[in-house]
Amino acid sequence: MRTRKSEWLEVYQHIKRNPIFFIEEYYNKLHPDKKVCLNDDEKQIVYAEYRTNMIPLLDETDFRKYREYQERIDGLRKQGYKDWEIF
Repeated sequence: MRTRKSEWLEVYQHIKRNPIFFIEEYYNKLHPDKKVCLNDDEKQIVYAEYRTNMIPLLDETDFRKYREYQERIDGLRKQGYKDWEIF
């Protein structure tokens, strides 16, 4: 069972890694009079500029996990998910 602390930490980590999530789920709700509205191209530019790169930690001998992770990401992109929706 998750504790309240772990739930808020999970959201915080998501906000910290993903600027689009921060804008849409935090800033725009906190400042409805100053909403930031971006189209998909603008979101991609902001995401690419300000994201925190997150690569899963791997055992030096286990690159299979990374390949599976990358295949999962590529599959989501082929399904039409944008980077800021995946991460």
